[in-house]
Amino acid sequence: MNPTDRRTVVPPYDPADLARAIESAGATDTNPPPFDPSAYAKIVDADIRAALATDRDTPKTMTAATPLSSATEGEIDTLAREMYASYLASEFPEALMLAEHVVEKEPNHALAQAVVARCRAVIGEVKRSSIVPSSIVRIRIGIGDENIDNLPIDAGSMMVLRHVDGMNDAASIAELAGISRHEALEHLHALLEAGVVELVA
Repeated sequence: MNPTDRRTVVPPYDPADLARAIESAGATDTNPPPFDPSAYAKIVDADIRAALATDRDTPKTMTAATPLSSATEGEIDTLAREMYASYLASEFPEALMLAEHVVEKEPNHALAQAVVARCRAVIGEVKRSSIVPSSIVRIRIGIGDENIDNLPIDAGSMMVLRHVDGMNDAASIAELAGISRHEALEHLHALLEAGVVELVA
């Protein structure tokens, strides 16, 4: 053996202490990571975007879809996440409304189409008491113009109420108020629950 070679010295240890350390490590509880209900939706959306981004030949009888702007794509992603979170929470009417809004902006959105189909299967036909974009509403009889300003409603609902005339549908009211259909429907549902408006028969 070459005297210049260094020898590896193993420090002394107590086998009993080592055994106890191994046992205590094995008994330690492992904390699972927090559950993220939107994680699956993010994965599905990523897969769908990747599939749509794949270069494919467009048949001569079809027109290539116009690419979405980054702002519109970001809005769609936000709505899609809210939609899927509502779906996971079994809030099917809310999920259906959000899914229809996503499909309106991006008709080829596969996840939104699936949510629309599933929600409609679960809740069946939309109830007559629910407000949809084609619904026509009017101010309830007995609430005169002089009483509107004194109603206990927020500014957003008041802005929507100003365009309720018994002839405009919910989609037109959203355009007149300068807000999204989703926001308009939320305000109209709040007004319906408060007994301020009613559906036209």
